[in-house]
Amino acid sequence: MLLNVDNLRVRFRLGRGAQASYAEGVGRGEQGVSFQIPENTTVALVGESGSGKSVTAMSILKLLPDNAERQGAISFLGRDLLAASLAELQALRGKDIACVFQDPMTSLNPVFTVGDQLAEPLRVHLGMSRRQARARALALLAEVGLPDPARRIGAYP
Repeated sequence: MLLNVDNLRVRFRLGRGAQASYAEGVGRGEQGVSFQIPENTTVALVGESGSGKSVTAMSILKLLPDNAERQGAISFLGRDLLAASLAELQALRGKDIACVFQDPMTSLNPVFTVGDQLAEPLRVHLGMSRRQARARALALLAEVGLPDPARRIGAYP
């Protein structure tokens, strides 16, 4: 199994110390979110606004804020992602597993060019040189049908 999420429950701590309260993020009481994704499949997580899609996706890669508490089990290719170190997660993120969120305004950082942001994971995860990564980023922009990819690669989002 590529990804296994079993009884995932997420809650957010509000406040500190004995006065802290909690807001449910995913799962209610003892019933959490469970699903399995076999290898070589594409899955879309869909649901109503506020149903927990983003919290579930961000839980898998530990992208939630520090006040989030995750319970249950998440494994990727047999690796326990709840127990994985930050270094282990960073090695997986963007190379082996990634999230594509629905809001395009939060997908790219407006401070960096589109080309820099497309090339970064190619350099970090695939070991490409800057020149190779830029060429591949340009090819990707053309592949998805963006007009004038040579101009877009140097543009800011």
